[in-house]
Amino acid sequence: KEQLDDFLLQHGQRYDFSGASALKPARESFGMVFQLLVQERFLSQANWERLQPRDCQLRVLQCMRVLMRDNSHRTLFAELGGVSKLVGLFGQLADEHFQGQAEFGSEMLVETLSILKRFATHESADEYRLQRTLVALLSTREALVLQCVLVAMYQFVQLDRHLQAIGQLGCSETLLHILMDYGPSFKVLGAELLELLLQQRSFFQDVLLHDGVSVLLSLLHSDDPNLPVPLLKALARLAADTDCAKEIRQLGGLNVVISLLSSQGASSTLQPQAIVAVCSVLTALALDDEAALQIRKANGVYLLGQLLLKAPRRGPDDPDAEAGGGEAAPLVGDASAGLLLRSSKRDHEDEGSASCGSSHESMAAHAFRTLRFVFSTERNRKLFRRLFPPDLYASFIDVGQYERDLQRYTTLVRQLAALAPEARAKVQEALKDINMARGPTVRYVKDYAVQELLGKGAFGCVYQAKKDTGETLFAMKELPLDMVSVYGAGSGEEPRDPDGEQSATLLEREVQILSTLQHPNIIRYYDSFQQGDSFYIVMELVEGATLLDHLNSLSEKRQSMAEPRIWQLFTQMCLALRYIHKEKHVVHRDLTPSNIMITAEGDIKLADFGLAKERTGTGSVMESVVGTVLYQCPEIIQAEAYGEKADIWSLGCILYQTAMLRPPFQGGNPLVVARSIVEGTYAPLDDGYSELMARVIPRLLCVKPEQRPDIDEVAQMISPLLVSELERVRKAEHELRAEVSMERDWRQRHEREASRN
Repeated sequence: KEQLDDFLLQHGQRYDFSGASALKPARESFGMVFQLLVQERFLSQANWERLQPRDCQLRVLQCMRVLMRDNSHRTLFAELGGVSKLVGLFGQLADEHFQGQAEFGSEMLVETLSILKRFATHESADEYRLQRTLVALLSTREALVLQCVLVAMYQFVQLDRHLQAIGQLGCSETLLHILMDYGPSFKVLGAELLELLLQQRSFFQDVLLHDGVSVLLSLLHSDDPNLPVPLLKALARLAADTDCAKEIRQLGGLNVVISLLSSQGASSTLQPQAIVAVCSVLTALALDDEAALQIRKANGVYLLGQLLLKAPRRGPDDPDAEAGGGEAAPLVGDASAGLLLRSSKRDHEDEGSASCGSSHESMAAHAFRTLRFVFSTERNRKLFRRLFPPDLYASFIDVGQYERDLQRYTTLVRQLAALAPEARAKVQEALKDINMARGPTVRYVKDYAVQELLGKGAFGCVYQAKKDTGETLFAMKELPLDMVSVYGAGSGEEPRDPDGEQSATLLEREVQILSTLQHPNIIRYYDSFQQGDSFYIVMELVEGATLLDHLNSLSEKRQSMAEPRIWQLFTQMCLALRYIHKEKHVVHRDLTPSNIMITAEGDIKLADFGLAKERTGTGSVMESVVGTVLYQCPEIIQAEAYGEKADIWSLGCILYQTAMLRPPFQGGNPLVVARSIVEGTYAPLDDGYSELMARVIPRLLCVKPEQRPDIDEVAQMISPLLVSELERVRKAEHELRAEVSMERDWRQRHEREASRN
C-alpha cells in the first residue's frame, strides 16, 4: 500500500509514460509495473480478494487509471482481457453503492468509471448490463459519482450502438430533473448528454412527453456561461422536428432565444459557440414561415446583422484559441467539476463549421445562413433589399433557398469583409434603420397609431395599427382618393370622377359589404373613415401568411401539402363562399390565393373585398372586368355577363394550385393564358390524389357556367368532408366552452373564499 501511495505521489500528475520525454529504461519500467498490476493484482481473482483492507484495491485502481493515460497501456489492458473484468467489477460496485454498505465503494466506483470511459469503443460481452447500470446510477445522491457517470455516459453515447440502447432505457425524466434541480456543473454535463441522446427517437419523444422544451427554454438565461451552448444545441435538434418547432414557437421560445443576442452587451460577452448555437436554433425554426416572420418582428434581422459587422477577435472564449493542457489527477478519480467539463467537450458544430476558418468567420457564416433562411419567407424579403449593397445582395440571393452548406455562406462573409469603409458604413446605417428596439416611427390617423407597413397593392397600402386606448392590433387599409377612379372598376361600369369627388362615396360599397359580413372564415370589419386625401378601412389583423405565400414556400422547399390538409382548407373556403353567396348575396370577384389568409392556428380567412359586388336579385349578373387574370372565369375573359359562379371557377383554380403548387392556367403570354381559360385546357393532376380530387376539380373548372355547380352543389360533392370539418369546429367549441366554464368556476370559488376571509 505504501509503495502504491509513493507511486501516486510521484507520478499522479504525469501524462507521458512511453513518449519521447520518458527515457527508455523508465518506459520499460512503467510498462512492467502496469502489466504486473493488471495481471497479478487486478485480473487474478485470488490476489484481488486478498488485497485487504479494501483501500488497497482502491490504490490499484488509482495506479491503473494514472498509467492508462498512456495509449499503449490501454491497448495492453484490452489485450489482457481487462475490459470484461472491469465491466463486471463496475456492476458489482454499483450494486454495493445502492446498498450503501461497502467500505470505499463510492471511491472505487469513481475510479472504475474514470477507467471505463476510456474503453467506450471497446466491445464487451455484457454491454446491456453496463448500459443499464449507467442509467441506474443517474439517480445516485453522491455528487462525485454522478459527475463521473455523466461524463462516462457522454463518452459512451458517442457510439451509435450505445446511443440507441441507452436512449431506450428511459433516462429522459432523470436528466431533466438534473437540469432543473442540480448545480451548474451538473446542469452542463446533463445538457451535453441530453443533446446527444436526442438523436435517439424514443428518447426524443420522452423528452417532449416530460415537457422538456419548456425546461430547456427556462434555463437559457443562466449565470453559467457554459450552460447555454448545450441547451441551444439540444433545442436545435428538437427544432428539426416540425411539431416540436411549432411547440417551441408557441411557448415563446423564439423570443427567448433571440433575447440571448438582444440582452445588453450579450453579443460581445456571449461565447462564440453560444452565438453559433443561437443561429442554429433560429435556422431550424426559420423553416416555418410563421417562425421566420416572428424572427424579423423580434428584431432578429438587426441582431444577426450586427454579428456580421463585429470585428474579428480572439480571446479566451474563442474555441480556436482554447489551450489544450493536461488534466490534473486527484487521488480519487479525474472528477473535479472543471476537469470533467473540459474532458467532456466535443466538437459538435453544424456541418461545414470546421472549414469556416476563424471563430468570427464561422459565427458570421452561421448568421448569414440564418438570415438567408429568414429571407426565404416572401414577406421578409423587402427588408433585405435595402440592407446589402447590390453585389452582396445578388450573391446572397444566389446562395439559394434553404441551403445548409456553411461553405456557401463563408463566401458571403469574405465578400462583406472586403467592402470599402463607405459601403460598410451604409450597411451599418441600414441596420440602424431596421432596428425595432428604437421603436417604430409612428404617425397618427384619427385615434389610431399607424405602425408597420404590412403590404402594398395597386390601390393602396395596408398597415398595422393600434388604438391609443387599447393594445389590440388592427390592419388598416389606406386608399388614396385620387387612385380610386379605377378602384374596383372595369369595362361596363360607369367612369369615375378623375378629380376624386365621388371617391369616398364609391368606397362606401366595400365598407357596406364588409360591415355585413360576420363569419369565422372572413376578415372582420371594424371601422372606416376619411381623413385628408385618403380613405381608411380598419379590419381584423391576421397573424399569418397568405395561401399564396404558403404555397410558394412549399414549392421552394420542394414539399407538397398533404391531401387531408388541402380538403380542410377547401371546406373552410366553401363555408365562407356559401355564406357570402347564399346569405349575403355577394360575389367576391377576386378570389385568389393572395386574398386568402392562413392564420397562425391554420384556419383560413377570405380578405380583400375591394372588388366584391352585391347582387340585386337572385339571378342577377354583372358585366365589369375585374379580378386577377389567372383566376378569371371564361365568361369574364370573353366580357360576358357573369354571376356567383365566377367565384366557383376561382375556387377550382385555387384547389388545383393547392394540390399542384402552380395555377392551372399560366404562361408568359396573356393571350395564350386567356385562350387556355376559354378552352378549359390545363395539365392533369399528378398521380396519388384521391378520386374525389380528380372529380371535383373538373366540375369547378367547367367552361360553361350553366354546367358549373353553385356553392350548394359543391358542398354536396364534398358533404362527408364538410361534416368532418363541422365536427372539428364543434369539438373545438366544446373544449373552449369547458375551459371558460372551469375559469368561471375558479373565479367564483376564489371570490367566495375572499369574501369569507
